[in-house]
Amino acid sequence: MKVSITKDKLWLCLPIIVAELMDVTVTLFGQSSEYWKGSYHLVNELNPFARWFMVIHPLGAIIYIVLDITATCVVLLLLPSMFSKVLATFWTIGSAKAIYNWLVGPLQMGWWLSNLAIVIPAIVLVYALEKASVNQTNARQPVTLLEFEFPKKGC
Repeated sequence: MKVSITKDKLWLCLPIIVAELMDVTVTLFGQSSEYWKGSYHLVNELNPFARWFMVIHPLGAIIYIVLDITATCVVLLLLPSMFSKVLATFWTIGSAKAIYNWLVGPLQMGWWLSNLAIVIPAIVLVYALEKASVNQTNARQPVTLLEFEFPKKGC
């Protein structure tokens, strides 16, 4: 199986990064004063992995988000282009949903502001999909950053 990591796919990491950074920001703002006073077991987080990190310390949220972005982008870069676009869209929508839930719920930002906030990841997603698609259709061959082939079994 041949894997090509192209420059076009890097654009698809951008909406994931923006949405995840917004998500971790509202997650941290949504924590109670008791959490910030050191009662980390009172963390308010539904994602079991992020919750585990945040029970240890608030900086765990930052560590988790860096690991999450890195893992997601690596998978995105290794997948075929169509699947990379699906993953970028899925991940951005999921993060936007989490952002909205924090804003309209615990942070009580109201319906209008909460909806306006999720326009940001939507704009970045559309821009990234456009850049990835335009670059693929305009170029005869995509600029390849890395290309490798997995060894075949039984050789």
